Amino acid sequence: MSVLDLCTGCGQPVGDYDLDGREGPDGRRWHRSCRWWRLTHTGARPPVQNAEVRSHRMRQAGVTDEWRTAFAWLARQAKVPRLEAISVIATPLYPDRRSRPDVGAVFPAVKAAIDGLVDAGVIPNDTEDRVVQMTMTRAGTHSHPGLELTIYEEPYVSSTEVPHP
Repeated sequence: MSVLDLCTGCGQPVGDYDLDGREGPDGRRWHRSCRWWRLTHTGARPPVQNAEVRSHRMRQAGVTDEWRTAFAWLARQAKVPRLEAISVIATPLYPDRRSRPDVGAVFPAVKAAIDGLVDAGVIPNDTEDRVVQMTMTRAGTHSHPGLELTIYEEPYVSSTEVPHP
């Protein structure tokens, strides 16, 4: 069995009878019961950490609020239901390969986007119990700059139940 024969959502084997007809963001197949959503905001370069450190806090608050509001709106438009816990893959989008920031530099935009998911009621809050994994990938090429979030539904496990090594 190859990796492509496993459901991206739950890791269990996928049979043709079991598919929902979607191919996941990573090219793998999905069970009908495993859920994911892709939200894409374009039109502005994602704010980066260096700019956040250098700018005045009131200006930065306005930029953060724009990204937060945009992703709250996108989640409502996509009808993302209330989820107990999620994992997120964030991909910054740029029209060309020039002047792309390093992978982790777009964290302020990703944090604002996750806060927007809280505002939209997708998750109750953004604690470690609710956002169990956040992955930032290298930039993708798109006709307009922006940020793409892929949201995966995860089972809720209280942080008090997770064994620590």
